Amino acid sequence: MGAYSFAMAWAIYKITDAIVTFRVRPEQEESGLDLSQHAESFV
Repeated sequence: MGAYSFAMAWAIYKITDAIVTFRVRPEQEESGLDLSQHAESFV
């Protein structure tokens, strides 16, 4: 049962990852995720 659950979760993850990416671009990661994802800034 555990192997089946793992396989189904992995398959759903792969399908979802192919449609919508979970990772940010390297440029966004370098500039900071607060700034690129949430429009936060230090005042």
